[in-house]
Amino acid sequence: MEYPKDFFEIIKRNVENKYKEHLELNKRLYNLVTSAIEQINAKGLRDEELDLFSLIVIPMLAKTRKHYNSIQELCKLGFGEEAGIIVRSMANALIDLTYISRCGKDDLSERWARFDWIIKGHKVEIAEMMDNRYNVPSLQGVELKKWEAIKNEIRDQIDKFRKDYKSEQPKYDWSGYSIKTKAEKAGKDMELLYHTVYRYNSDIEHSNATALDKYIDDDTPKKIQFLSEPGESHVKDNLRESFNVFIQIAIIFFEQFGLEDFKKKSGELINDFLKLYKKNINQHG
Repeated sequence: MEYPKDFFEIIKRNVENKYKEHLELNKRLYNLVTSAIEQINAKGLRDEELDLFSLIVIPMLAKTRKHYNSIQELCKLGFGEEAGIIVRSMANALIDLTYISRCGKDDLSERWARFDWIIKGHKVEIAEMMDNRYNVPSLQGVELKKWEAIKNEIRDQIDKFRKDYKSEQPKYDWSGYSIKTKAEKAGKDMELLYHTVYRYNSDIEHSNATALDKYIDDDTPKKIQFLSEPGESHVKDNLRESFNVFIQIAIIFFEQFGLEDFKKKSGELINDFLKLYKKNINQHG
């Protein structure tokens, strides 16, 4: 359908008015993390100065910061369910970071990093499948030798990974566990996060029957109505859960880099978060 003029502007204005406090709180968290990143950037740190877990935390924070920002914009435009799929990705990152930090930081950081060889092996397989599918001319001479050397190195590293971690084929992901098992091992808070935020948004991500039922209205006899327009569905939920997940990732970052002032400010944000949602519960309770 063609949207009326100013359709999205009206939705955005309505969401920003209705959820003003939520958006302002989330913006404060975003600004806090941005200031912390600027402080770390100013130090000009190099890879060799950092331990492996720090080298994992930095890109995880960068990735989830971008996710977090996109969720706010999607919610403003009435795409709450779509924002939830990104919240799920953030929850996955938080579970990984928490599992590593609580269950053997050094060993698990190394395993996480070395799993990259498995990914490279998959990419080699895909590249060769694409070459065969589209009849790409075979490499010759020096280029062929370079390619074979790359593949041999990848195969050697994959064999070492499987030997060291007693794994012929990693059954799930880098850890050898499912996301559910990692969450359980990481603690009750991550287990709850898995069963609520992650599992709920997985139903939408995987188009499970219950989740899909929310996209149609079949209450009218002999008529089915599509429910695919922007609206307020899931907006408040994912403004809340994006904050909940991102602040925990931020705290891991603050702790890892000794940013105590930022950690203290995050505690103040958590208090304001709890006050806001307790107020909302009381208003609707």
